[in-house]
Amino acid sequence: MADFFTAPFPFRRDAIVEFIVCIAVGAFVVAFLLIFEPFGTDDFENPNRTIFLSGYGIIVTAVFLMARFIFPLLCPSWFIEESWNIARHLLWVIAAFSLALGCCFLYWGWFFGNALTWTAWWGFAAFGLAIGIFPIIASIAADYIMLLRKHQRAASRIHLRTESIGDPDQRIRLTGQNAEETLSLLPGQLLYLHAAGNYVEIFYRSGQEIKKTLFRTTLSALEQELGICPVARCHRSYLVNLEKVIQVSGNAQGYRLHLLGVAQPIPVSRQQSTNILAGINSLADAH
Repeated sequence: MADFFTAPFPFRRDAIVEFIVCIAVGAFVVAFLLIFEPFGTDDFENPNRTIFLSGYGIIVTAVFLMARFIFPLLCPSWFIEESWNIARHLLWVIAAFSLALGCCFLYWGWFFGNALTWTAWWGFAAFGLAIGIFPIIASIAADYIMLLRKHQRAASRIHLRTESIGDPDQRIRLTGQNAEETLSLLPGQLLYLHAAGNYVEIFYRSGQEIKKTLFRTTLSALEQELGICPVARCHRSYLVNLEKVIQVSGNAQGYRLHLLGVAQPIPVSRQQSTNILAGINSLADAH
């Protein structure tokens, strides 16, 4: 069970899709109230009944839109894609749902002129959580399973090359902003590059060892110097030598590239996944 809650889970997806999902959640709330008439709404006789109940849906949609698009701007250190998992996602959704419940409670008190007591709030919240908590958990679990299977199936269909292509003796020369920052490598030595603030970490193989060199430069600048090497941008912070990929794995967040002798898998962003998988397959086809 602990492995499930710590499993990677995507936070940032297509903004338009997320916007539509937030609207759909609010629409579901309105439809649920109109169809099933919980919380005594079946006894509520008012010509503006539908308008009043629609207010709940508008509130829920507004809160979830803020939770999705505003909260990450206010607390960017919490909403980091690389460390996002099911436990964080579940806490985030429940927090947004609880905030929506609180706003709906204020709306209920304003509309009916009811006293906003703690007793009334706990009753209101208990009904809301009793109805909402199980669909929330079920939808997150179903989403996780669907994404995990999708990426694992795609990763299993990847064909990896068995030998390097091109001229293995033509060296590449990497330079940093400082005059002493130069590195000459054979294409087969280079593994991957990782952006670290104003610096770039260059990982390469020297004999049986994997070494790291730190240059003050940018990934984009070094990318221009790697023309003869099949290096691709797989993530905003990573460039990887596709010829050194020995395995592609998938989880709910997307894909990971495994390199021989490198313990930490290299993440592939969703924006780059199609290009990376196509690039790895094209290398295999070229062999």
